[in-house]
Amino acid sequence: MAAPENITPQDPENVNEAGDVITETLRVRAADGTTIDISNFCIDLTLYEDMFSNVLMGEAIIGDSAGLISAIQFQGLEYLTLSYRTPSFTETISKSFFISKVSERFFSANDRQEVYRLSFVSIEGQVDNNIAISKKYSGITSDLVTQIYNDYLKVPRFIDVIKDTPLKVKAALSSTASFVASSWSPFRAINWLAARSFITATSAPNYLFYESNKSFNFVSVEDLITWQRNSGRLFAEYIYFPGASSIQSKKKGEFTFSKPEILKQYSMVRNIRPFTVMDVLSGQDHGYYASKLVVNDLTLKTFQLFPFDYHSAHTQFNNLEDYVANKDSFNSTPAKNTQTFSSQLIRHPETYKVVRTRQYKAHNDLQDPLYEKWVLQRNSMMYELGALRLEIEVPGRTDIEVGKIINFLYPKNIDKAAGTLIEDALDPYMSGLYIITAIRHSFSLNKHTMYLELAKDSFRAGLT
Repeated sequence: MAAPENITPQDPENVNEAGDVITETLRVRAADGTTIDISNFCIDLTLYEDMFSNVLMGEAIIGDSAGLISAIQFQGLEYLTLSYRTPSFTETISKSFFISKVSERFFSANDRQEVYRLSFVSIEGQVDNNIAISKKYSGITSDLVTQIYNDYLKVPRFIDVIKDTPLKVKAALSSTASFVASSWSPFRAINWLAARSFITATSAPNYLFYESNKSFNFVSVEDLITWQRNSGRLFAEYIYFPGASSIQSKKKGEFTFSKPEILKQYSMVRNIRPFTVMDVLSGQDHGYYASKLVVNDLTLKTFQLFPFDYHSAHTQFNNLEDYVANKDSFNSTPAKNTQTFSSQLIRHPETYKVVRTRQYKAHNDLQDPLYEKWVLQRNSMMYELGALRLEIEVPGRTDIEVGKIINFLYPKNIDKAAGTLIEDALDPYMSGLYIITAIRHSFSLNKHTMYLELAKDSFRAGLT
């Protein structure tokens, strides 16, 4: 079976409605190697991608009126290959997956159709579940991640086709590690390294290893923001504002946007889930606002204390709104503090303590873990990505992937008189730049709907 290939782009006029999608491939490969096209039997297919998940996963609801389930005889050796494409686009969402579960099987009311759910996961996820590494590693963390991926997880993107899923790695040149993986899975080792990775001494320790629908990625959230902000090119602009489809925000003059010829019809938000703006007690309990690190050296019988206040540290890192183009330049201007919580918020490092141990020169080649560089900082940054989070429903596009930045326009709760400028009707805090941390793709009846999970780490205007 040949790998899905991109089809020559069509004109935008061929898109009858925002969210149209072409099903290029949807088939199951059985244990004996035969393939069966299930595109006419799939009622709904959902694909999940998440920056906090190492692999893609999903599920397909099958309405079987042709005895497919008896013909395939599912036994844990089957694979699902899919390929979807938005008309006028060359980019596809396409890959082969391991079918991990068949569930919720029942007959419909007329007894002429069986319905069941196929759960699937990236093949790399199934491989990881069957490997235990017992080995010592030492070196730059990003190099070790690449080595572990290539040694244990690298598999063809499509069944029976030699085509790998790209691995994009941002070198973490300032972070090293020396450790022994004791019956660890590959992803456990990679995630352990991600928590200890940073590019330079002044960069954010918020590395993640995740799979988007286009590639595997080992990169920091700060670097994703920096790269897209430096390029001045965002993925899209979305508007949750009735009657605003014919006007644009001032951000349109600051950035250019990909696919401008179809942005208008794809930019309207259909729905938004109720969301939490703040949860002070939870933030205090999780050490988001302030915390303290206690490092105990078992050999020297000494300890060090490192208090951390995230509000004062916020300007040290590039965020979505408080951003410096050349942060590491000697002459760079410090970013303004646009933290999502006030400097007057009651917080104290003693309310959240983290204790770490080290052994001075326990091994000649043991690298200093530099706990003070990443433990508390990463804890606050990871919490922040879930503290102010939205989920919006928008028309699907197959050129999207998690990690992209969008501009989201959210209105004030005021009367919108005729002629009101959109910038005057926008909420100055909820509107602005967001990073897409997760996407739930829903494919049904040649329609593609996306549920985007958006995270915000800073406001355009600073709080007091």
